[in-house]
Amino acid sequence: MKSSMEVMNKFGQMIDVSSVTLRTGYLAGKPIKTPCVNVCRMDNNSGLCLGCARDKSEIGFWSSMTEKERDDVIADLPNRKKYIVITEENKFDKSVKK
Repeated sequence: MKSSMEVMNKFGQMIDVSSVTLRTGYLAGKPIKTPCVNVCRMDNNSGLCLGCARDKSEIGFWSSMTEKERDDVIADLPNRKKYIVITEENKFDKSVKK
């Protein structure tokens, strides 16, 4: 049985993070692809974000990376998902008020 890949985002919504979801953000008024799903919590074992599977460096430099660099990271994200472990401890955003 596959473990649940649902986690709470920073808005208190439970979302499925088992696959990569791309959305369009904006940088200086121009569209930019981003895998961010507003979970913004790191898996301590893999060092990857529970939501988007990027590491801290990639998250920090995302807006200054070239489109090719971002596309290369995005292409690798599905492979990284297998290294992320969702536990009862990291599943919920403790900062969200219920």
